[in-house]
Amino acid sequence: MLQPVFTKQKNLEQLPQLLKHYQQVYPQAKQQGKIVLRQYLKKLNHQIQHLQFRSKQR
Repeated sequence: MLQPVFTKQKNLEQLPQLLKHYQQVYPQAKQQGKIVLRQYLKKLNHQIQHLQFRSKQR
């Protein structure tokens, strides 16, 4: 039977590096996510206002 390349010990040794990487990447990704959501909400609001305006004209 094949042994997995990563043993438990090797994984444990990598944890500090992964944590460091995560702490660097996460805040940036969180900020980008907020920006994307804000843009999406603006777009939806614009569509809603447009539809309301059109329905009032009838």
